[in-house]
Amino acid sequence: MSPDPNALHRDFGRLEGKVDAIHATAQRIEACLSDQEDRIAALERRQWHITGAAAVLAWLASTLLDFRTLIGRIL
Repeated sequence: MSPDPNALHRDFGRLEGKVDAIHATAQRIEACLSDQEDRIAALERRQWHITGAAAVLAWLASTLLDFRTLIGRIL
């Protein structure tokens, strides 16, 4: 008994539709991942800026305290 050609075409069409839906979903996921990667990169840059600023402020505070101590000894 040979398979019905119409049934094969119908089943092939369903399968093709499912593959297209999976492909579209994969593309949406990749786009979301790309957006997330960009956000993570921006957050990492921001973290480095904040860490650098905190280091500079700590150095300034340390220098000011040392200067204050030096002035206190002189006077």
